[in-house]
Amino acid sequence: MLMVDVKYSEIEIKKMVKIRWKNLIERSFNLCISPPKYSDMEELMLENWQTGFCCSYCLRPLKLYQQRPPIAAPSYDHKIHLRGGGTNKKENMIIVCWACNLMKGTMSMESWLLELKALKTLPEEEFNKIVMERMKGHLKDKLSRNETEKKDGEKYAESFRNHLAEEERYEKWIKSPEFVELKREIENEMSEEEKHL
Repeated sequence: MLMVDVKYSEIEIKKMVKIRWKNLIERSFNLCISPPKYSDMEELMLENWQTGFCCSYCLRPLKLYQQRPPIAAPSYDHKIHLRGGGTNKKENMIIVCWACNLMKGTMSMESWLLELKALKTLPEEEFNKIVMERMKGHLKDKLSRNETEKKDGEKYAESFRNHLAEEERYEKWIKSPEFVELKREIENEMSEEEKHL
């Protein structure tokens, strides 16, 4: 039996998914990895919404609208983080609250679940205080991470362009059926989702 969270409409959920999807596309390009499929992200979020809309780690109810910090905001976590070799495939993503995603960081799922078990014994006020302390460090880390990923992406892209140019393959690649098809798929997926929102 479906337990749809009636506080939020499906349209609101899809709008939130679109924002998260665009963020992950940019991050994916910076890391030179395949971007996530919107349909996978939407499916994951709607499945969670239809079965109670809560964090898969701490079971906290998720909230779309709240004051800062958005501790209970829905977020996508990568079971194996992207810089650690993880992918944007559906089976590597899980719906969690912003607090758990922030606090897990690059830990393995097993390590995070052990830490979470200890944190859940704390009163909520104390737990939220720890989240706030980690958030301060997280924001600095995130800015640094984003800058590093962007630089890495630019270095990789420059190196890749040089490699292709040296071997006279660059023009062939951007005209190849594989490249054209990938570009068309991403553009179609983006335009399809914009029609629905």
